[in-house]
Amino acid sequence: MRGVKTCKGGFRVLPMAAGMLILTVSSAVAEDRTCEISQASGQASLTHEGKRAKAAVGTQVSAKDTVRTGGDGRLEIQCSDGVVVTIGAETELGLGSLVGEQGPSESIAMSLHRGIARFLAPVRTGSRVRNHVVLTDFRERAPDRYLQKTTNTLEVEGLDKPGMVADWLVLWFRELTS
Repeated sequence: MRGVKTCKGGFRVLPMAAGMLILTVSSAVAEDRTCEISQASGQASLTHEGKRAKAAVGTQVSAKDTVRTGGDGRLEIQCSDGVVVTIGAETELGLGSLVGEQGPSESIAMSLHRGIARFLAPVRTGSRVRNHVVLTDFRERAPDRYLQKTTNTLEVEGLDKPGMVADWLVLWFRELTS
């Protein structure tokens, strides 16, 4: 199974996307962030004001929009302040506060319903970073199946705000044999 790792004791790990991902971006001044679809391939759609249409390069997106990709779909959204969101196959993502007015203390909150998404904020290459991980929950979901939740804060040396804050879910399970 792709993405699954076996650990000591026969338990396996299945990484899962968190329901809400929060990315903190430092801005010098408050301004409206505008974003548009910069790449689109395969099955990809944009739902705007309740109407679903094929996602097209150059289309502006808004805060209440939702993007969806099929099995062969991929999208990239680029924003005016350098933030890039890449959406992989079989993904549904509500854009939330990605678009609109942004200030020095603003965060971006998007709702990842399913699938894979990558969020890049402008952090200089070569910056020294540290990922601070806090175990926020670990509970049994079913016999031999445990759900682990961690809050991850990526600190960037020299910046007041973190480069990323995200809740990660990991499902631990023992491989079942018949």
